[in-house]
Amino acid sequence: MVILISTSIILQVSTRWFVKSVRVLNWLLLLQVLVGAIFIYLGYINFDDTERQKRLNRYNNIATILVFLITILNVLISGFGISTEPSNT
Repeated sequence: MVILISTSIILQVSTRWFVKSVRVLNWLLLLQVLVGAIFIYLGYINFDDTERQKRLNRYNNIATILVFLITILNVLISGFGISTEPSNT
């Protein structure tokens, strides 16, 4: 992720899409930090308490959905994103 951001900043591939691509990459980085915090919270809390199980299950579902979305967006960025080679168009 950091490599994509630094490559985007160094190359400034297209001024039209530069700001948008950096924003998307920053949002993805923020989402990854959020998922990491959720995983740390889930690992810290005791699952034996029946009152917390529903809430922790919801957090687990949210983390799973976020990981899926981050993966899809990373694949799209890698497939259609920043290229270090100059385009012929």
